[in-house]
Order: sequence, then structure tokens, then C-alpha cells
Amino acid sequence: MAEFQCEQCGAELASLPVKKLHEKQFCPKLTATEPVAAEIETSNNGDQPTEELGRLTVPIADPDYFVSSLVAAEIQRVLALCEAQPENLALVGPKGSGKTALALQIAAKRQAPCYVANAYTQRSSDEWFGREGVSLEHGTYYVPSLFVEALETEGAVVIINDMALMQNKSIQNGLNDILDYGIRFAWVEALAATLGRPVRVAPRVLIIGTWNEGAAYTGNIMLSANLTDRFPNRIYMDYPPAEVQKSILMRKTGISHDDASRLSDFGARLRGLQDPVEVSMRGLIQAGRKMQLSANIHDALYYTIISGLKPESQEQALAALEGIYTTNEKHLVSTRTNQWEAWADGGEKWTEVSAEVKASWERAVEGWRPPSKAGGN
Repeated sequence: MAEFQCEQCGAELASLPVKKLHEKQFCPKLTATEPVAAEIETSNNGDQPTEELGRLTVPIADPDYFVSSLVAAEIQRVLALCEAQPENLALVGPKGSGKTALALQIAAKRQAPCYVANAYTQRSSDEWFGREGVSLEHGTYYVPSLFVEALETEGAVVIINDMALMQNKSIQNGLNDILDYGIRFAWVEALAATLGRPVRVAPRVLIIGTWNEGAAYTGNIMLSANLTDRFPNRIYMDYPPAEVQKSILMRKTGISHDDASRLSDFGARLRGLQDPVEVSMRGLIQAGRKMQLSANIHDALYYTIISGLKPESQEQALAALEGIYTTNEKHLVSTRTNQWEAWADGGEKWTEVSAEVKASWERAVEGWRPPSKAGGN
């Protein structure tokens, strides 16, 4: 018999973990009348070592986050459904429209432990589903990922951010069973090989997926229908109305109503072009903060938004910018010179931030604190 050969069917396998997984799930000689998952022990029983992970966190609610009454009512319905079973919620919309911020706000309002998985940067299976550890005393053992820890924490909010940027199709496939309302567990090699059980979604867990849709988003991957169909609750996020944008800008940056109106108008002009240029709220907020530090609107917008656009879009943005200048700003921009000089050590005069400006920014900083208890509410 080969070193890694199934004792039931004789199949030759690549490694011991694969052999264990095969014998528990895939062996054609399995004769159990009940699903394999029902017969597998689901607890550690203290026989396996553990590796300390960073704790899940509870976001602090942002008092300046605005949401429409219709969206708020739908969220309340989803949360009510989630009390009976785990739910999936999709937040879809253009970049900078507040998808991730809303997901964090939901977790904060629910006082739920939360984990944000970034679909673009987390590319390996280990980051999503955990890995095997090795010690002389215990041999191989399971090291859970924070994603798995969150899924198995009752009442948690699990955010899968930018799902359309997920590069690894096998991870998308691995999420199918996790997201399937009729299954809610998935066999993961590292976990099955060490503890002999699948990853299970705990009661009252809310899984929120965010993504952009359409050809306008460079680098996005078309999500499979199998995956998107598993999000029966879907909210389309758009940019707030102009008056709401002004309120957000004033409250988060401390700028005047007139300056907030001009920033909002700049965003609306670019979004309304025949070939729209998307201007995110976070970009406008950052420009507003720079205006509080005495930047004129040209410099605030140029170094925050315009300089990062494609050349043809930059021309459109500069044209839109000219339409919101005051007379003094137009004169300043057209007459000033840009001089190069040596930046001698100790000779700089850095812009001071007043106590009032700092206070006006505090509400815009996303705070975090440990969960009050593992179960959430």
C-alpha cells in the first residue's frame, strides 16, 4: 500500500491531510446514510493547540453618516430576518458612495463583532479559510483565519469588501457553500484534516458583500451568477443628494456652507458629463479638510482628486473647476507663480491645525473598540 492511500477504496493521495479529507468526504466507499457533516465532531475538546488571533472588533457608529429612510427600513427588515437565520446582504454602487461605511455602520448599530475581508488583497486560501500549524507535541493542528473566526461567532457581521476584485476563482467557489442558505458550511482541507469538521456559519451572522458592477470599473471580474444569486437582499448605493452632501461636508470638515456647496457642485458637474467622471465623497471630504488648512479650492481639489484622473478627464475636471471659482480665486490661480526652492532642514513653517478644526474632524475618524462579548448584541 502506498504511503498515502485510502484504506477503504485504495486511492493514492498526495499527502496525509488530503488522505484524511478524502476518507471523510470523498471516498466512494462511504456508506453513511446521514450527511457526513452530521457525524463529524464539531469541537476541539482541548486536544489541539491554538494560536492567538487578533480579536474581532465592534465599529463605533458615525453620527454624521446619512442614509435614506427607505434604505434604513430595508436594513431593519434584513436584521429582523437575521434573528431567525444567517442572512446575506449585497451593497452595490459606484466607488466612494459609502458601501463599506454603511456596512460598518450596520455592525455598529447592531453592536456586533465585525471583520472586514478585502477580496482584492486577500488572495490565498489560508487568509480566507485558515491553515495547518505544526508542533512536536501535537503534530498538525488547525490555525483559523479571522474570516473563519467571524463566521463562527454568533451575531457577527462579516463584510466581504470589493467582491468584484476577487482574483482567485477557487476562493469564489469556496464561498458558494458558505453563502448558500440551504448549506451554510464548507469543507476546508486544513480544518477537515485536523479537527475533522467543516467551517459552519453561526446563528444570527450577517454576511455583507460589496462590489461595483459594470464595465466602467477597470480590473473588476464578472462575479458568477452562483455567487450573486446567494445575495437575495440587495441595496443599490448612489451618491447622496446635493443638500445631504453639503451637510456631510460641513459636519465632517468644518468648512462653510458656500465652500461645501462648491465642492458638491464640482462633484455633480463631473458625474453629469456625457462620459461621467466619478467623484467619491471621501475625495470631497479630504478636499474640504485641506480647505480648512487654508488651501484654495483649486489646490484642494487638484491634489486630492484631479491629479489622479486620466489626462482627458483632468481637462474636464479643470474646466468644471473654473466654473466654481470666486473672482479672487480665479485671479490668484491665473497670476501666481510656482517657484522651486531648497527645503532646508528646520526652515519649514508647517501649517498649524487649530483646536476648532481638530474638533470638527473627530467625528470623521472611524473609531474601534473591543466587543463587549463574543456573541454580539
